[in-house]
Amino acid sequence: MNLLSSSDMEVDEELSKEIESDDYKISVKGKKIKGEEALLFQGTLTIEKPDGTVVTIPIYGECGC
Repeated sequence: MNLLSSSDMEVDEELSKEIESDDYKISVKGKKIKGEEALLFQGTLTIEKPDGTVVTIPIYGECGC
């Protein structure tokens, strides 16, 4: 898959990534919702399929040490 665009969460606490192959296009968009000892992230994962259908899934993530 090829990276089409990418933004880093460091700039405005929002993240976006877009990748594609010959058949699929996938994008992740979201923002930081909390960032003390652990980083909490909330957004959407969107998949565009070869038949033209689009699936959007809410995502939530947490990371920390």
